[in-house]
Amino acid sequence: MELKERVAIVSGGAKGIGLAAADCLLRLGASVMLVDQSEAVESAATSLPEFGDGRFEFAVADISRGAEGESAIDATVNRFCAIDILLNNSGILTFGHAV
Repeated sequence: MELKERVAIVSGGAKGIGLAAADCLLRLGASVMLVDQSEAVESAATSLPEFGDGRFEFAVADISRGAEGESAIDATVNRFCAIDILLNNSGILTFGHAV
C-alpha cells in the first residue's frame, strides 16, 4: 500500500500505538500531523526517522476540548492543505474508566 499525497492526523501520538501508527503512515508515504495533549509529543516527534523531511508536524492539543481539537485540524489543513486519514487513538479517562 502506498499513501503518497495523503494526509493523516494521529491523536494520542506521544507514545505507544499512536506513535507507531504515525511511523507506519510516514513509511507508507503519508504526511502526518501527530497530536497529543502532552508536551511529550515534541520529543516523540523528533524520535521518528522522518522528522524534518517536510511531511511531518506535531501539535499539542487536548482533542476532548472542542477548541483545541479544531485548532489541531486547522493546523493540519494550513500545513498540508487536506485531511485524508483520521486515526482517533486518544483515550479519555472519566472517573477511572476509559470512555
